[in-house]
Amino acid sequence: MERMKLKRTRPRTPLVAAAVRPSTQNWLNKVLPRTDYLVKSLDTSADLVQQVSESAPDVIIIDLKMPSMDGLKALRELRRRGAEIPAIFVTAKITPNEARKVFTLGPADYVVTNATDKAALIPRLERLLAASHVELDADEVVEPLDRSRSIKVTLSELHDSRSGRIDAELVAHYMNIPLIKLSEAIGVKYTTVQKTPDAPALQEVLTPIKRSLEILIEVFRNKSDVLTWLNNPHPDLGLRSPIQVISEGQADAVRTMLENAIAGIPT
Repeated sequence: MERMKLKRTRPRTPLVAAAVRPSTQNWLNKVLPRTDYLVKSLDTSADLVQQVSESAPDVIIIDLKMPSMDGLKALRELRRRGAEIPAIFVTAKITPNEARKVFTLGPADYVVTNATDKAALIPRLERLLAASHVELDADEVVEPLDRSRSIKVTLSELHDSRSGRIDAELVAHYMNIPLIKLSEAIGVKYTTVQKTPDAPALQEVLTPIKRSLEILIEVFRNKSDVLTWLNNPHPDLGLRSPIQVISEGQADAVRTMLENAIAGIPT
């Protein structure tokens, strides 16, 4: 196997390539600490495609509604060229269909530019960086990056072994709840979920649940304690249990609470 020798005198500040509209840029300037990230601001999606070819940033932030070439088209073009750089879409609003398309272009996520989702950018950015980035010491000799080893917790047992997609039936089994209850939580007919539990159309609504389980298993290290936490009242959820909140269709609230907790952001 070919080996690469990379030299760095210190851990590198993550390079972020951001192609957003002026209104979104103002939001990004307030949310993203420039002391922690080296941000390269770009005017168009075409500039982003060119920048990725030239500098290989660690992560992309792209406005979903960019003119001329929207964010989804730009990322499709990058994926077509073989770029696996993680991406975060920022947008004032997103339709369920657009969200589904985001998750088919992974590694990717999205953040809505409003007060509710404002604190979610950093945790989701860090999660994507952690899943794809390896820090190197000076003069360290390393093998080419093996992405299967760079992800700390995958919970691969929640994915269909053939398609690789998140499987609703496996998620329900892991959480020890009936599939019909999970179907109600994600707002999809039980017969539809039962027929194709790993359908592409389900990935958007299953992702926040799976992400919450990833964080919990990393914290507790065993499934029994995860289930105990899920089924006990939580003060940050109005003394409702996390499983109750998820069952009420608010899985994103649990995910955001957990991501904020591991990022040290007060709720």
